[in-house]
Amino acid sequence: MAEPKVKKSPWAKFGKVLHVVVVVAFFLPFFGISCRDKDMPGGESIDVITFSGADMAMGCAPGGLAAQAKDEADGGGMSGGSLDMKIDKVKIEPLAIIALLLAVAGVLVAFLAKGRQAVMGSLITSVLCLGAVVGIWVKVSGEIDTAITDKMKADMDKSSMMKGSTVESGGRMGLWISLACLAGCAALAGMALRDRNTGMPDVVPPSPDLPPARAI
Repeated sequence: MAEPKVKKSPWAKFGKVLHVVVVVAFFLPFFGISCRDKDMPGGESIDVITFSGADMAMGCAPGGLAAQAKDEADGGGMSGGSLDMKIDKVKIEPLAIIALLLAVAGVLVAFLAKGRQAVMGSLITSVLCLGAVVGIWVKVSGEIDTAITDKMKADMDKSSMMKGSTVESGGRMGLWISLACLAGCAALAGMALRDRNTGMPDVVPPSPDLPPARAI
Protein backbone atom coordinates (compact mmCIF):
# COMPACT_ATOMS: atom_id res chain seq x y z
CA MET A 1 0.00 0.00 0.00
CA ALA A 2 1.31 3.45 -0.89
CA GLU A 3 2.28 5.85 1.90
CA PRO A 4 -0.42 8.47 2.71
CA LYS A 5 0.24 11.94 1.36
CA VAL A 6 0.26 14.72 3.95
CA LYS A 7 -1.87 17.69 2.90
CA LYS A 8 -0.33 20.99 3.96
CA SER A 9 -2.61 23.52 5.61
CA PRO A 10 -2.81 27.11 4.25
CA TRP A 11 -0.74 28.23 7.26
CA ALA A 12 2.02 25.74 6.36
CA LYS A 13 2.06 27.11 2.82
CA PHE A 14 1.88 30.85 3.50
CA GLY A 15 2.26 31.48 7.24
CA LYS A 16 6.07 31.48 7.33
CA VAL A 17 6.28 33.77 4.32
CA LEU A 18 3.84 36.24 5.87
CA HIS A 19 5.89 36.37 9.09
CA VAL A 20 9.02 37.24 7.08
CA VAL A 21 7.14 39.93 5.13
CA VAL A 22 6.04 41.52 8.42
CA VAL A 23 9.65 41.92 9.54
CA VAL A 24 10.60 43.39 6.15
CA ALA A 25 7.66 45.81 6.36
CA PHE A 26 9.09 47.28 9.57
CA PHE A 27 11.95 48.69 7.48
CA LEU A 28 9.57 50.39 5.03
CA PRO A 29 7.94 53.78 5.72
CA PHE A 30 5.24 53.46 8.40
CA PHE A 31 4.26 57.13 8.51
CA GLY A 32 4.90 60.13 6.36
CA ILE A 33 4.37 63.87 6.18
CA SER A 34 3.78 65.21 2.70
CA CYS A 35 3.58 68.68 1.23
CA ARG A 36 1.14 69.61 -1.53
CA ASP A 37 1.68 72.86 -3.43
CA LYS A 38 -1.56 74.23 -4.82
CA ASP A 39 0.30 76.03 -7.59
CA MET A 40 2.03 72.87 -8.85
CA PRO A 41 0.41 71.24 -11.91
CA GLY A 42 -1.53 68.15 -10.93
CA GLY A 43 -1.29 68.99 -7.24
CA GLU A 44 1.01 66.06 -6.53
CA SER A 45 2.21 65.70 -2.96
CA ILE A 46 5.84 65.03 -1.99
CA ASP A 47 6.88 63.10 1.11
CA VAL A 48 8.95 65.58 3.11
CA ILE A 49 9.50 63.25 6.10
CA THR A 50 9.02 59.49 6.36
CA PHE A 51 9.94 57.07 9.14
CA SER A 52 9.66 53.32 9.44
CA GLY A 53 8.76 50.99 12.27
CA ALA A 54 12.45 50.23 12.75
CA ASP A 55 13.19 53.98 12.93
CA MET A 56 10.69 54.32 15.78
CA ALA A 57 12.08 51.25 17.55
CA MET A 58 15.73 52.32 17.35
CA GLY A 59 15.52 56.13 17.21
CA CYS A 60 17.07 56.43 13.75
CA ALA A 61 17.07 59.44 11.44
CA PRO A 62 13.94 59.78 9.27
CA GLY A 63 13.82 59.63 5.50
CA GLY A 64 12.09 61.77 2.93
CA LEU A 65 12.95 64.90 0.96
CA ALA A 66 13.77 67.06 3.98
CA ALA A 67 16.12 64.45 5.44
CA GLN A 68 17.89 64.05 2.10
CA ALA A 69 18.30 67.80 1.76
CA LYS A 70 19.73 67.98 5.28
CA ASP A 71 22.36 65.41 4.38
CA GLU A 72 23.31 67.33 1.24
CA ALA A 73 23.36 70.78 2.80
CA ASP A 74 26.35 71.89 4.87
CA GLY A 75 24.32 73.65 7.53
CA GLY A 76 21.37 71.24 7.72
CA GLY A 77 17.79 71.80 6.71
CA MET A 78 16.56 72.02 3.15
CA SER A 79 18.87 73.64 0.66
CA GLY A 80 17.97 76.64 -1.39
CA GLY A 81 16.16 78.39 1.47
CA SER A 82 12.80 77.01 0.41
CA LEU A 83 12.16 75.48 3.81
CA ASP A 84 14.30 76.01 6.88
CA MET A 85 13.52 73.33 9.44
CA LYS A 86 15.41 71.16 11.87
CA ILE A 87 15.25 67.42 11.25
CA ASP A 88 15.74 65.46 14.46
CA LYS A 89 16.02 61.73 14.93
CA VAL A 90 12.78 59.83 15.36
CA LYS A 91 11.60 59.61 18.94
CA ILE A 92 11.87 56.07 20.31
CA GLU A 93 8.41 54.54 20.64
CA PRO A 94 8.11 51.66 23.19
CA LEU A 95 5.23 50.12 21.26
CA ALA A 96 7.43 49.97 18.16
CA ILE A 97 10.11 48.09 20.11
CA ILE A 98 7.53 45.60 21.35
CA ALA A 99 6.01 45.16 17.89
CA LEU A 100 9.39 44.60 16.21
CA LEU A 101 10.42 42.04 18.84
CA LEU A 102 7.11 40.22 18.42
CA ALA A 103 7.52 40.24 14.62
CA VAL A 104 10.98 38.66 14.94
CA ALA A 105 9.64 36.17 17.50
CA GLY A 106 6.92 35.17 15.04
CA VAL A 107 9.54 34.30 12.43
CA LEU A 108 11.59 32.27 14.92
CA VAL A 109 8.55 30.35 16.16
CA ALA A 110 7.27 29.67 12.65
CA PHE A 111 10.58 28.26 11.44
CA LEU A 112 11.96 26.56 14.56
CA ALA A 113 8.88 25.15 16.29
CA LYS A 114 7.07 22.07 14.98
CA GLY A 115 3.46 21.07 14.50
CA ARG A 116 0.85 22.52 16.80
CA GLN A 117 3.41 24.52 18.78
CA ALA A 118 4.43 26.42 15.65
CA VAL A 119 0.83 27.22 14.77
CA MET A 120 -0.06 28.26 18.32
CA GLY A 121 3.06 30.42 18.56
CA SER A 122 2.25 32.03 15.23
CA LEU A 123 -1.26 32.87 16.40
CA ILE A 124 -0.10 34.37 19.72
CA THR A 125 2.72 36.47 18.28
CA SER A 126 0.56 37.66 15.37
CA VAL A 127 -2.30 38.80 17.58
CA LEU A 128 -0.01 40.56 20.06
CA CYS A 129 2.03 42.21 17.30
CA LEU A 130 -1.16 43.27 15.51
CA GLY A 131 -2.37 44.95 18.69
CA ALA A 132 0.96 46.74 19.10
CA VAL A 133 0.95 47.99 15.51
CA VAL A 134 -2.63 49.25 15.86
CA GLY A 135 -1.56 51.05 19.03
CA ILE A 136 1.34 52.65 17.13
CA TRP A 137 -1.05 53.72 14.38
CA VAL A 138 -3.43 55.43 16.79
CA LYS A 139 -0.77 57.06 18.98
CA VAL A 140 1.69 58.24 16.34
CA SER A 141 -1.00 59.49 13.97
CA GLY A 142 -2.32 61.77 16.70
CA GLU A 143 1.16 63.03 17.57
CA ILE A 144 1.91 63.81 13.92
CA ASP A 145 -1.30 65.79 13.48
CA THR A 146 -0.91 67.85 16.65
CA ALA A 147 2.84 68.45 16.81
CA ILE A 148 4.97 67.81 13.75
CA THR A 149 2.45 68.93 11.15
CA ASP A 150 1.71 72.20 12.97
CA LYS A 151 5.44 72.94 13.21
CA MET A 152 5.89 72.31 9.50
CA LYS A 153 3.00 74.61 8.67
CA ALA A 154 4.58 77.37 10.73
CA ASP A 155 7.97 76.82 9.03
CA MET A 156 6.44 76.91 5.56
CA ASP A 157 4.49 80.09 6.29
CA LYS A 158 7.86 81.79 6.83
CA SER A 159 9.02 80.77 3.35
CA SER A 160 7.88 82.72 0.30
CA MET A 161 8.26 79.65 -1.91
CA MET A 162 6.32 77.24 0.30
CA LYS A 163 3.74 79.61 1.76
CA GLY A 164 0.20 78.40 1.17
CA SER A 165 1.20 74.76 0.67
CA THR A 166 -0.89 72.03 2.30
CA VAL A 167 0.70 69.65 4.80
CA GLU A 168 -0.76 66.15 5.02
CA SER A 169 0.21 63.20 7.21
CA GLY A 170 -0.78 59.58 7.52
CA GLY A 171 0.18 55.94 7.27
CA ARG A 172 2.43 54.61 4.56
CA MET A 173 3.12 51.31 2.81
CA GLY A 174 4.99 49.57 5.62
CA LEU A 175 2.13 50.11 8.07
CA TRP A 176 -0.53 48.71 5.73
CA ILE A 177 1.59 45.72 4.71
CA SER A 178 2.34 44.79 8.33
CA LEU A 179 -1.32 45.07 9.34
CA ALA A 180 -2.50 42.95 6.42
CA CYS A 181 0.15 40.25 6.88
CA LEU A 182 -0.36 40.04 10.64
CA ALA A 183 -4.10 39.68 10.17
CA GLY A 184 -3.43 36.99 7.56
CA CYS A 185 -1.06 35.09 9.87
CA ALA A 186 -3.57 35.15 12.71
CA ALA A 187 -6.41 34.02 10.45
CA LEU A 188 -4.44 31.15 8.90
CA ALA A 189 -3.15 29.99 12.29
CA GLY A 190 -6.67 30.10 13.73
CA MET A 191 -8.01 28.04 10.83
CA ALA A 192 -5.23 25.47 11.24
CA LEU A 193 -5.94 25.09 14.96
CA ARG A 194 -9.66 24.83 14.37
CA ASP A 195 -9.15 22.07 11.80
CA ARG A 196 -6.99 20.12 14.25
CA ASN A 197 -9.44 20.54 17.13
CA THR A 198 -12.47 19.48 15.10
CA GLY A 199 -10.72 16.37 13.88
CA MET A 200 -10.63 17.31 10.23
CA PRO A 201 -8.18 15.02 8.46
CA ASP A 202 -4.82 16.45 7.43
CA VAL A 203 -4.01 13.28 5.47
CA VAL A 204 -5.37 12.36 2.06
CA PRO A 205 -6.22 8.64 2.05
CA PRO A 206 -4.49 6.66 -0.69
CA SER A 207 -6.47 5.11 -3.50
CA PRO A 208 -7.25 1.44 -2.87
CA ASP A 209 -5.03 -1.12 -4.57
CA LEU A 210 -7.31 -3.03 -6.92
CA PRO A 211 -6.55 -6.74 -7.44
CA PRO A 212 -5.43 -7.71 -10.93
CA ALA A 213 -8.18 -8.92 -13.25
CA ARG A 214 -8.34 -12.64 -13.78
CA ALA A 215 -8.70 -14.09 -17.22
CA ILE A 216 -11.94 -16.04 -17.74
